[in-house]
Amino acid sequence: MTSSYRNLLLGGLFTFCLIAPKALPAASGCTTSQLFGVYDAQGTNVALQNLIRPIVSVPPTTTNAAVVGFLNNPASLNGTSIPGAGRYYLDGTGNVTGLTAASSTLPAININVGTYTVNNDCSGRVTFTSGAAYDIYLSFGGTVVKYLRTDGSAGGEVGLLQRANSCVNLTYGGSFTFQVGGGSTQPTSTTGGTTALAPYSSVGAFTLNGNGGFAMTQSLLTATGVQRSTSIGTYTLSGDCTLTLSFATATGSNSTNFVAPSSFRVLMVDSTSGLLTVQPDANTTLTGTVDSQSSLPNNIVIAR
Repeated sequence: MTSSYRNLLLGGLFTFCLIAPKALPAASGCTTSQLFGVYDAQGTNVALQNLIRPIVSVPPTTTNAAVVGFLNNPASLNGTSIPGAGRYYLDGTGNVTGLTAASSTLPAININVGTYTVNNDCSGRVTFTSGAAYDIYLSFGGTVVKYLRTDGSAGGEVGLLQRANSCVNLTYGGSFTFQVGGGSTQPTSTTGGTTALAPYSSVGAFTLNGNGGFAMTQSLLTATGVQRSTSIGTYTLSGDCTLTLSFATATGSNSTNFVAPSSFRVLMVDSTSGLLTVQPDANTTLTGTVDSQSSLPNNIVIAR
């Protein structure tokens, strides 16, 4: 390669690097019809909301009134079985559908719980009949939606929606990793044994045996430090893809340093990934993720 040719090539590459970023267009072409199907919802900063609500109202109009939206909504397709989560049908024309709970005299009935619109630039709005309101942005052609709640009843709540697929393959079992982080009230040495807010964060893996049993290993950070533990138990998988783990209580079932959370539940998006909710105690909700150790989630787009 001659010196002049090399200089020309390098100069061209440098010029391209300066010009190319300006040529990248903004996302465009999104429509309301792209939000179509069953979507799982999760609040991704539930742990932060747990902390700030007792301290200050953000924004100033924030109250503790139960104006339900995506999360903890009795009209969710899966009810309120998983705190910090929900499931809804978006019909592609701007309607959000939920479900009334069945009673002794009436069956469960689909009901309209809100409306939505999507703009050409992939931004949009969701408004629930309860008054809950959200600004949204679409990713992966509407497979994933990021949201910010904007009404005065839940200042600062952010989260995501993921289009759900079948979780039927979970009946055969599988191995999954999980992660959750936040804080809870715990007895601490610095407060003389009285309860105080302290970290509660964990990472680990569990294996479903396909026959209703599981085994778990995890690393948990709390006020007492890091505990690396093992545990076993049973699990159930409901028709709405809710996976519930129940930890064994018999002596010797778990490592001596294992402390079972109040609940460990996953709203599976499909057979390879899910939205995790862990309650260290009945008054604290933390959210995280669950992913297969052997398969890519269906909503992952691989560049080729």
